[in-house]
Amino acid sequence: MTSGEVPPPPPPPGPRYEPFSAYYLHPSEGTRVVISPILLKGDNYKEWSRSLRNNPRAKNKLGFIDGTITVPDAKSPDFDQWGIVNSMLVAWIVNTLDVSVRSTVRFPDHVKSLWDDLRDRYSLGNGPRILDLKAQIVDCKQRGRPVAVYFGELRKLQDELASYVKVPKCTCTAAHEYAKIVESELLHQFCISLEPKKFGGVVSTLLMMDPVPSLNVAYAKVVSEERKQTVSDAQDTRSEAVGFAASGSAQARTTSWSGGGDARVCDHCGKKGHEKEKCFDLVGWPESFNGGGRGGNRGGRTSRGGRQSSSGSRGSRQSSGGGRGFAANMSNNTRQLSGSEINENDRQSAPTLTDAQWAQFLNAIKGGKPTNNYSSDQTSHGLHFEEPDWSGGAV
Repeated sequence: MTSGEVPPPPPPPGPRYEPFSAYYLHPSEGTRVVISPILLKGDNYKEWSRSLRNNPRAKNKLGFIDGTITVPDAKSPDFDQWGIVNSMLVAWIVNTLDVSVRSTVRFPDHVKSLWDDLRDRYSLGNGPRILDLKAQIVDCKQRGRPVAVYFGELRKLQDELASYVKVPKCTCTAAHEYAKIVESELLHQFCISLEPKKFGGVVSTLLMMDPVPSLNVAYAKVVSEERKQTVSDAQDTRSEAVGFAASGSAQARTTSWSGGGDARVCDHCGKKGHEKEKCFDLVGWPESFNGGGRGGNRGGRTSRGGRQSSSGSRGSRQSSGGGRGFAANMSNNTRQLSGSEINENDRQSAPTLTDAQWAQFLNAIKGGKPTNNYSSDQTSHGLHFEEPDWSGGAV
């Protein structure tokens, strides 16, 4: 090239494709892209094909698969780009094949040839699969599972069956009525396998509605009923737990007083729950047993060999106050009472009684004959554990 000559113009650039063009490929779209989460294993062709067609349709490249986008002329500016997109689609389809299927498939030059080969090989013989799906729908029941889990399994089977059984599209005036019949059939399949004890009421309400609600509306109502029952069961469980804890505490208190299931027997008093070395009649009663008017040494008793006199024991019980002293005054008939004999111990044992009421009471019991065993034992030895006049009463 000599000086002063104008250089030749550069060759025209290749065609630029818009993002929504069928020939456009994003820089991130490589041969390792997996466009369907479902792998073709041989017996799931319908499910796989429906999932696979969705992604090329979203990218405006379904025409390469079904043949509507033909191979351009070799002199066309789109020829090279068509080859790039075609090879990319072949790689994407192969990535969705299971290993057992991939080993039997050849890599064709045309993506439509690969698609037709897979359809002819795996889409035939749908009759056994349709029968199997109908049997699974009949056997699909809730069986204690959450409603969401049961509904998801049923809908998956219904959708797959619908992909095999192509219902003719109705364009007449009865199209709406025909759609209602199909929706009602799906609703019945859903309601018939729910647990009747839990959802019998809501199912009856749904089937009595006019018009019959859609399957989605029925599902929402059943889930709402399930949540309400869950809250109610939780409240009942908490109430039972509180009642059980209270019952256990009461049982524990009863066991602690009566000895409960303790097999030990005292050789001194013959009571269960302790041994002779720890018998309160011998070692003395603790301060915790002083409630309700009991004396600290259990009715004046201090040891096996030494006991206070009957008057001292009676005075101790009377001076302790409350119901214990009142019970002693009522049961101890050894006192020779007269209608006017009211002392300070009597008033302290029952502070709510007036002197006039005391006088009426003493006159009523005046002259009563005491029982020999009862009076002699109480006056000489005091009351024993669990005897009727003990403040805890007989267990």
